[in-house]
Amino acid sequence: MFDNDTKSAREGFRSLSFAGKISHLLRYYWLQSLIVIALLAALISYIGHLTWAKEKEACLGVAIHANIIDTDLVLTWPEHLDQTYPDLTKQGKEAFKVYTFYSGYTGVQQEEAVTEIYRLAAYIQTDMLDVMIGDEETMRIDGETGYLMDLTQVFTQEELDQIRSLSDPYSKDGDTGILSLDITKTSDTGRVISTTKQVPLLISVRGADALFDETFASRPIYIGIVNGTPHLDNAKEFILQLLGSYAPAANP
Repeated sequence: MFDNDTKSAREGFRSLSFAGKISHLLRYYWLQSLIVIALLAALISYIGHLTWAKEKEACLGVAIHANIIDTDLVLTWPEHLDQTYPDLTKQGKEAFKVYTFYSGYTGVQQEEAVTEIYRLAAYIQTDMLDVMIGDEETMRIDGETGYLMDLTQVFTQEELDQIRSLSDPYSKDGDTGILSLDITKTSDTGRVISTTKQVPLLISVRGADALFDETFASRPIYIGIVNGTPHLDNAKEFILQLLGSYAPAANP
């Protein structure tokens, strides 16, 4: 009976969506999840202490989080960003750091999916990530999970209006310049504390950078700012410069 119940529980977990797996882990294994995330964060910090001193300081930590990406193109992102945004790198004294998190694991890849969930949480915990870029489905999950900042806490109303005017003309298939989501806050045990309706979290950037479009196979691309980012000013400036690169002639 016990074996059958365990097998049934495992099969049920495999059938959950990425968002469902996150909710399940935090609700039923919250203490274990906190311990694993803390241990991963400590390990990442230790490795970073040994290696980052030999590298340039990060001007911005960029997380690519998606279920379909061209991994070969991702390897070209750091150099591309460094060359495209020299002001943010202080003319080469600092550098963009790019990290990839895959969300396209299927139900049979349970261990890989769980590992990636913990890995993302640990990187956020260690303040290594400033902005997240990905497809709409994955970025919605990141927003609803509470990983991203309310854009009204970052940009003025005038800047938000500017962002809408820059990105809206390039929207396709129903995606809009700024995407608002409902945010649910939960306790460590998974109990719902509060729900905030329609918080602006995601900005459409499809068409702003050819490399981004190729990496995500020309699908809707969104960017958000990570809660607790240590480089808030750079994150804000990066988004404004990225949107400012739109060329009217490229409007599809």
